[in-house]
Amino acid sequence: MKKLHKKGAALTLALALLTALLAACSGGNNAKSGNEGGGSASSPAASASEEWQKTAPGSGGQALPVTQQLKEYTFMARELGGVPFKDSFVVLPELERRTNVKLNLIKVPESNYGDKLNVVMASGELPDLIAGVNINVANEFGPKGLFLNLWDYIDIMPNMKKAFETYPEFNDYKYSDTELYQVLNQCAPDSDPQGFGFYKQIPMIRTDVLKTLNLEAPKTFDELRDTLVRIKEAYPDSRPWISDGRGFEFLQQVLAGWNGKILEPNYYYSAFDPEAGQWGFAPEQEGFKELVEYMHGLYADGLLDNEFFLTNNSQSTERAVNDKGFFYYSYWNNSATMTLRGQENGNPNFLMSGILPIVKDGPSAAVVRNACSNFSAVNAKVSDPEPLLKALDYWLYSQDGTMLANAGIEGVNFVWEEDQKIYKLVDPKLEKPDNETHKAEFGVRYDFMTGLRPDHFDIHNKLEDPDNDMYHQQFLLYKDHAISPGPVKIFKDPEDSNTMSEIGVPIRDYVEQQFIKFVMGAANMSTWDQFIETCKKMGSDKMIELLNK
Repeated sequence: MKKLHKKGAALTLALALLTALLAACSGGNNAKSGNEGGGSASSPAASASEEWQKTAPGSGGQALPVTQQLKEYTFMARELGGVPFKDSFVVLPELERRTNVKLNLIKVPESNYGDKLNVVMASGELPDLIAGVNINVANEFGPKGLFLNLWDYIDIMPNMKKAFETYPEFNDYKYSDTELYQVLNQCAPDSDPQGFGFYKQIPMIRTDVLKTLNLEAPKTFDELRDTLVRIKEAYPDSRPWISDGRGFEFLQQVLAGWNGKILEPNYYYSAFDPEAGQWGFAPEQEGFKELVEYMHGLYADGLLDNEFFLTNNSQSTERAVNDKGFFYYSYWNNSATMTLRGQENGNPNFLMSGILPIVKDGPSAAVVRNACSNFSAVNAKVSDPEPLLKALDYWLYSQDGTMLANAGIEGVNFVWEEDQKIYKLVDPKLEKPDNETHKAEFGVRYDFMTGLRPDHFDIHNKLEDPDNDMYHQQFLLYKDHAISPGPVKIFKDPEDSNTMSEIGVPIRDYVEQQFIKFVMGAANMSTWDQFIETCKKMGSDKMIELLNK
């Protein structure tokens, strides 16, 4: 998110804990950290020009280029399973051209990002910029000298400074008034007409199949079971409920609909009770055991994918487009992506649609993202950090940088309309490009490579046909069906942070192992009390005490 204050052997333990906690929601190169390039005329970065500096009012006061000589830094980031990196990606090369800062990408497959991080951390050789660092990990190990305190450099980061002044909620992520150990990525505006990642996981179902079977979209978990049974009867080779390949992320939205508690993945299966304003241990809260029994029943009856906890994103897509899976929880924008894949696979009627949250005793509401949903960290030992931080300030928090990160290059990937408040995506190969096709082809809106959204600047993507725009219609459907996530918890006392880490990681792993066993029938539900007792012995009560402190 004791003993780790001590040096020597304790530092090894700290690094081990850190690697275990780096978020997994996680091909290298030989470039030297902070390397000064030769600045040859043939280099695109070497010509990061005075002309651009003169014509970049959207740089927010960050003078470009940020360095006269090319500077290179290493950047470790995960490669999304369904969106591999391509040579056609424009963001990092264009960032280099504008700033004279080159980020040498260490791309790691999403499926083994955590393993790669373990190797890197064990070696003691950290990249200069690391994507996917859990917020409490950054705030635990940053003060100990592992990560750079960005607030020490706030005066050379005018755009980030303005963002923290404009959006007070960003300050919740600081360790103290003078300490910030993570770069804020994927920040969600309060109001976003297209739901730009505003919601996390929502239920999606093949509405074309529902229409064929004369079924309505399920609203309750009992109705969901009945619907899955009907689909199974029509498609006997299927197991209708599939995973989207992101492990246990689905459980946050399922639990919210089941009992109204907000599971927080960063806090090791603790869940926030909005009514009580308190944290509790999710497996002990009312209804959690019944949810596990419900899912076991689905598994036993062939309604839940038999490899539910093992599939990756590509395997999930393969099941869906071949009529092996019909329902799943996934990111808000994946309904349109899956629909496109299904139609490309030969079924013009294929339609995977988001539906309203399925409920038992909880509200019909989708859990929205925190103000920022991902984070990166800068190695405290980075050579010459200022050019890197200036480039990050421009890229993630200025208007021009935000447009580059989210839409690409003006005149190439998007064009302005209506006094630069509306932009339109363009792609010579597609008649109607959208956010997902742009992400796949040009690498915009890619995971940890965004900070603010255009909407933070009151800039919006043009809707050519709102009535038939899937994203827009889903946003309208969910507009009044949102529930806030649990509050951000920053442990100010290093002892508490250490204790939380030492207790939480083993508990998280144990809960997930047992959850799988219970659902798949490898563990009998009659042993549930022993499972809870083991969690207590591992420190679950202490963990909740720290969260409510």
